[in-house]
Amino acid sequence: VDRWVHYYISESWPFFAVPPESDPLILQLSGLKTLWEYQLTLCTFLLAFFTSQAYTYWRSVYFTTRAIQGRINDVCMLLTISAKREEETAVSNNNTSNKQ
Repeated sequence: VDRWVHYYISESWPFFAVPPESDPLILQLSGLKTLWEYQLTLCTFLLAFFTSQAYTYWRSVYFTTRAIQGRINDVCMLLTISAKREEETAVSNNNTSNKQ
């Protein structure tokens, strides 16, 4: 790009340097610079807004699933508490008979 610009512009400046603003080609690109600034502002706003909303949604989903996990844990604890168990002597007799 730098070589192309140097080829088509009568004024000369060092390679990889900022061209003069008074050059006709650079003046034609000033509208593109304005458009770029508007697009940059809009893009920054949209990304910041989207990121904020996505994070808020993620947090709500995360806390909802953790609440559901807690209720499932509560149900498991209630089932464990109310489960009927065998007498301890019967369990120990089964363990000794399996060893023989």
